[in-house]
Amino acid sequence: MNESPNRVRPRLSDIRNSRTVKKKGGFFLTGAQTVICIICLITAFALKTYGGEYYQSARAFAKDAYNNSIKKEDITEALKSISGDFPSAEEVFKNQASSTANSSKSTSSKTESSSDMNSSSNATTSSDVGDDNSADAAAAIKTGLKPQTLSYQGEGDQPLEITKVLSGSPPVEKTISMTPYKLSVKPVEPVKGNISSKFGNRINPITNAQSFHTGIDIAAPSGTPIEAAYDGVVEKTGVSEVYGNYVLMDNGGGIETFYGHCGTINVKSNDKISAGTTIASVGSTGMSTGYHLHFEVRINGVYVDPQYCLSE
Repeated sequence: MNESPNRVRPRLSDIRNSRTVKKKGGFFLTGAQTVICIICLITAFALKTYGGEYYQSARAFAKDAYNNSIKKEDITEALKSISGDFPSAEEVFKNQASSTANSSKSTSSKTESSSDMNSSSNATTSSDVGDDNSADAAAAIKTGLKPQTLSYQGEGDQPLEITKVLSGSPPVEKTISMTPYKLSVKPVEPVKGNISSKFGNRINPITNAQSFHTGIDIAAPSGTPIEAAYDGVVEKTGVSEVYGNYVLMDNGGGIETFYGHCGTINVKSNDKISAGTTIASVGSTGMSTGYHLHFEVRINGVYVDPQYCLSE
């Protein structure tokens, strides 16, 4: 019988190559299976030799799992027998939820505590100047320095008698008091020298007009160091047409001190300054007739005579 002309007979070389590939594939597969079996046997032997009770527990659990359907409770019990007191899934999630709730409560408590502290701070800052405790806290909060308990006490515990006056050139209305007073901390004398102009009414030496002098002038040589009278924070520095180079300090307890006609300024706004620190030097800037320091003390915005605190 003749073969169909369309049928192609495989070549002998192709048949031999195909058999070779199959043999190689079978060899590699068999080899890989053999290696895996050897590793499993070695692992089982090592676990049996050194695993002790863990091997027996694992073996029993595997046998049980093979013969019966595995339940969540069985897995939990088996894990407990191997590793001790192992928590269930429900316990894990329950503990996590409890921990989250406690963390939220703790955060809420801290926030409330912080809010209470801020409220207390605000109440203290806005309280009466005559309250020593509030002044003490206010000074600590504002300056960040050790509390100096700077507070005001009028003569005979009487409040300041205040009045409005015109001061400066051009004249500006300011609130002043001539009432004697005491401050609870003795100041550092900012500059040693003679008082060339006192607190009160005077003839302005520049304009020759009647005016109220809201501080005292202390004469001193040019460049003499000016020291901070009290602990405090530098509220502002700048240049004024009247007072030239100046420094304004917040000393806590509603007390402010002002240093004018300075030559050079050694500090900047928000600096925390201890009493006795050099903050500037004596100059004759602004409307001045000579080298001196113009020094002011203010209590809750009321200008008072600095000599009452300097003479304590």
